[in-house]
This record gives sequence, structure tokens and C-alpha cells, in this order.
Amino acid sequence: MLRGHNLENAKTWLRLSDKRELNPPLALHKELIHVSEAAKGQLGTDIFLSYSRTDGDFARELNTTLQEAGKTTWFDQESISTGVDFEKEIFKGIDSADNFVFVISKDAVESEYCEREVNYAADNSKRFITVLHRAIDPTTMPDALRKINWIDFKDIAFDKSFPELVQAIE
Repeated sequence: MLRGHNLENAKTWLRLSDKRELNPPLALHKELIHVSEAAKGQLGTDIFLSYSRTDGDFARELNTTLQEAGKTTWFDQESISTGVDFEKEIFKGIDSADNFVFVISKDAVESEYCEREVNYAADNSKRFITVLHRAIDPTTMPDALRKINWIDFKDIAFDKSFPELVQAIE
């Protein structure tokens, strides 16, 4: 199923491709986009991914690897379309997710946006999972996250830490 920004891109691609004589879209393409559009707003996700923009490369790798492991994710770079109220979309993403995964770094802990996301998730009783990307002073962690053990991606190789994250999600 396609969601968010990916669905919008697919719909645009379909509109443009339908007009071409060479290599038109297949019935399977049309069906996937139609079914995805029909299910829009009804599907939950396994994970909402919260991170600082400075940790974007790591967050993208984490998101891609989670999807490859069969997890559904809400990731702002894929889930927010152009021209929408991004904070409203973020809160809808948190609402639809079973787990709130917070990428720990100094920048994330200091980010107003991340703080609002954490507070909203806490107010809505979301399950928190934290992953350590870059070292921080633990006393600077938001209250809602302070007592949660983190999964270490800083000192332990990504491929060694990732199974622990999947296990925590399941």
C-alpha cells in the first residue's frame, strides 16, 4: 500500500503516464494506486519515527531498513505532502502509529519540534522506543523518555543493533 507523499507521487505519475502511448501504466499500477487511495486515512502504522533534521541520513537508513523488515513506518520525508500543515500531519502520524521511535542525539533533545512530538505522543499514551545515535547528557532527555532504556546504535554496528529494535517493536 502507498501512503502519504508516496501515494501523491504515484497519483501524479499515473495521471502523466496515462497520456503516453509508449509504456503506459499496467492495470496492476492502477489497482495499487486505487486501493491505496481508498484506504487513505484508515491504515495504522507500526512506527512513527522522530528525529532531528541533522540526523536525517541515519533516520532515512533506519526507516528504509525497517520497511525492508516488513514494518510500516510514518516518516516525514515520505509522509508529508507539499502545501499541507506539517504539524497537523505529524500529529496524525503519531495518532496512527503503535510505536514512537525517538532517535537520540543532542540536536533531537534540543529540538522544539521533537519536544512537541514527544509530548504529544506521551499525552496520547504511545509506546516509546529510543535509539541512541549520538552521545548526549542523559539528564537532558525529555521527561517522557528519561527512564526508557535505549538501543545503542552509536557504539554498536547498525546491523548488530537493528534486530534488537525489531524485537522491541514486536
